[in-house]
Amino acid sequence: MENYDVVEISTYHLLDNRLSLKARGLLSLLLCYPDSWEQSIEGIAKFSATGIDKLKSTINELSKAGYLHRERTRNANGSFGGIIYTIYSYPQEDS
Repeated sequence: MENYDVVEISTYHLLDNRLSLKARGLLSLLLCYPDSWEQSIEGIAKFSATGIDKLKSTINELSKAGYLHRERTRNANGSFGGIIYTIYSYPQEDS
């Protein structure tokens, strides 16, 4: 069994009726990781036993509710790079 750290997260999102149960669970998981944590959607899907399409729809739900912001990066040659996700404990109006 792995060692688990005790973390404190806001429970605000757990009572947000706009969010589905799956969105509340994913946000709870994402809020447990440090700000420096790097992971891909494929990686999250793999360790959470969730399909990529379902995970993407949940990410869209969190984005629409203001708990997640996406920023597309560009490589040095100007082509599209990865996406940086910023996760919030409370909904942001400008997400």
